[in-house]
Amino acid sequence: QQPTESSIAMPEGRKDIWVEPEAAEEIIALESEDSRYLFTSYGGGLKRVELKNYPKVVGRVRDDNPDKGDLAALNALARIPALTLLGGSALADGGAFRLENLGDRAQADRVLTNGLRVTKEFRANTNFTLNVKVSLENTSTQAVRIPLQELVIGTATPINAKEEARFLGVQWFNGDKSRFIG
Repeated sequence: QQPTESSIAMPEGRKDIWVEPEAAEEIIALESEDSRYLFTSYGGGLKRVELKNYPKVVGRVRDDNPDKGDLAALNALARIPALTLLGGSALADGGAFRLENLGDRAQADRVLTNGLRVTKEFRANTNFTLNVKVSLENTSTQAVRIPLQELVIGTATPINAKEEARFLGVQWFNGDKSRFIG
């Protein structure tokens, strides 16, 4: 089940959640020992993460199951790619990012029509982790007003139709106590 615009919490009055570019989507992969990260030119973000050592279906699998042999994946059904930077028209003009695989890292960058360059650098690490650096640079001679930004972290989706609500969210530890965000 894919999230809808109304299911994503947005600040009061905000309607510019994200617009998918009209250009053809490009995808590149970055691999670690245990994961395959697939980045998209749509938002310059993470389309999905495949866990190399974990099958999509566990237990008895019938030979006619179409998911037989597929890998477990994260963010696979999300409408907005993870690590997409949201911030209204100042950060989105409907264009696609340029993707580049640099061997030990991947990069997504885009110069917006207002002269603002958004660059994202991704490095695969150990233990299913990904190091990400997001940079904003004004390449024009004019000042560019940048609104409040949001970085999409990912999407929680049910594993199956009987998934318990307590598993649909994220637990965040702020250094003092744990907090659940549904």
